[in-house]
Amino acid sequence: MLCGRWALVGLLLSAGAAAESAAGVTSIWYRSSDACPDGNSFLERLGQLGRTARLAGAGDPIDFVVTLGASGKGSFGRLERQTERGTVAIRSVEAQSCEEVADALALSLDLGLDPAGAAAQPAPAPTEPAEAAGPSASPLVAPVSADDPERPVGAEQRSGEASAPVPREAASMAAPESAALRVGAQGLVVTGVAGAPLWGGAMFGELALGVVTPRLSVLGAVKASEIDDYTLRVRLFAARIEGCAWEFGPRELYVQPCVGVDLGIVEARYEGPTGGEDSGAWVSPTLLGRGVWSVAEPVSVVAQIGLYIPMFRYEVGAPNEAPLASTDPVGVSAALGLAVAL
Repeated sequence: MLCGRWALVGLLLSAGAAAESAAGVTSIWYRSSDACPDGNSFLERLGQLGRTARLAGAGDPIDFVVTLGASGKGSFGRLERQTERGTVAIRSVEAQSCEEVADALALSLDLGLDPAGAAAQPAPAPTEPAEAAGPSASPLVAPVSADDPERPVGAEQRSGEASAPVPREAASMAAPESAALRVGAQGLVVTGVAGAPLWGGAMFGELALGVVTPRLSVLGAVKASEIDDYTLRVRLFAARIEGCAWEFGPRELYVQPCVGVDLGIVEARYEGPTGGEDSGAWVSPTLLGRGVWSVAEPVSVVAQIGLYIPMFRYEVGAPNEAPLASTDPVGVSAALGLAVAL
């Protein structure tokens, strides 16, 4: 059964590849994240299989597109065979390590250039159930063009899809395939609430849902400052609901744009020649930029900075006197901490 599956992979990927393989040199557009083997390492794997290939440059004809990436849950890869009319066949692979993915894609490419040898491949020896952690293939997808003469008979058709080569540096955006929970804590500073910046911390939990990452945070910040003859103490407690979309950069170090809203309470108390205290609602839309650095799985360093616009602005001070402090129309918040993927 395994032998037949590899033969099918070879037959589908070989459609339209006879001319290139006859010339003896296969042109590959290669893209991968930093945690995976680079293009030269992939060419060495093909060389061990007896294949001569080269990495395509800008404007060169392309026979195959190879994509490798890594995430907190494992590694993934895709081999695409292209023609002028679109993608003829796609093979997707998942495994624990990028090395396994690269080996599987190199073998698939080799079989695609020599389908006759696919049937001669010996079936792998039976292994323990732990083999499930190794590479697993997704179904092959048929060509995008309904009138493509190279379309494999009986394969599933996907219309309107074309795969364009992308440079390796720009190919690092890949959404997680399933929801991933991450929790963490941050130290933070908030300016513009009332007088001097407030210092505090936050705890958060978030879910990676495709290209969108919703997060719920609980934060608190305080500050005591001397103003003239008064001591002013300000406290802020709030819950923040935010969502981030897309990832720009490699999976090990990327940034995200985010939007959110803070809902909570702000309290102020002053002591001096006179004294008083009061509290009010804190409601503030927030625009944020977040950066994530995966230092060592499953731990990441998370930093973010943002602007907020308070819906309610306050003045703190004794009646009939100049205010000791007031809320700014626009404030700045910044945070730095650690997150752990569960």
